Amino acid sequence: AIVERVRHFESVSLRGCGRVEDDSMQMLALVLKSSRSLTSLDLSRCFALSDEGVIELAKALSRNTKLVTLRFAMCFRLTDRSLEQLATTLRRNKALQTLDVSSCSLLSDRGAIEVARALHSNHSLTRLDMSGCYAVTDTAVSVLADALHANSVLREVAMNGLYNIAEDGLRVLEEAAAARAAPLTLELSGIDHLTPERLERLRAALDAHGGSLVVEAPSPLDFSEFSTDNGS
Repeated sequence: AIVERVRHFESVSLRGCGRVEDDSMQMLALVLKSSRSLTSLDLSRCFALSDEGVIELAKALSRNTKLVTLRFAMCFRLTDRSLEQLATTLRRNKALQTLDVSSCSLLSDRGAIEVARALHSNHSLTRLDMSGCYAVTDTAVSVLADALHANSVLREVAMNGLYNIAEDGLRVLEEAAAARAAPLTLELSGIDHLTPERLERLRAALDAHGGSLVVEAPSPLDFSEFSTDNGS
């Protein structure tokens, strides 16, 4: 009965819900397999959610044709296993436009590389947010930059706070931006190696094709994001 009701919703937000665990993904997977209405699913700050639940959900998403936005921000238990399955989904899915895995701090180059490789064959995703995935380095950024050469659909990539991105990563991003014909917006706040000279070159490369560079000053820490009502 719950599946029947939810499958008619256009948007479902379980953000910060302490009761959402892997078992809950079985129901949501059924919804994704049958829903003709659901376009947005937000599971951000579902701290009990782990790879097992996300993998089941991602498999169901492979043939879903309606979901446009999927958010897992601050799901701290997710690892590269989740990203690898999401990458497999991206190779098949033709509807998803926004994927947010920001501040999933266990994610690393291994998973990010698989997502980047999937972008060569994906033609729907327009925004990818990996901000706060601190273990991502130049290795994954180089693969992503290569994908940006081939993929003209992806328009926004957020990598705020990835302090392990160094000169090599910024250089290949600049080269990819200069080679693209399509607009691209890069969010790179909190990148220590983004010198004023590199910033201006990267901004010019992006501006030349109608894109932009977003670099903001650090904001005060807001610990309210970490508060959750386990009874919600």
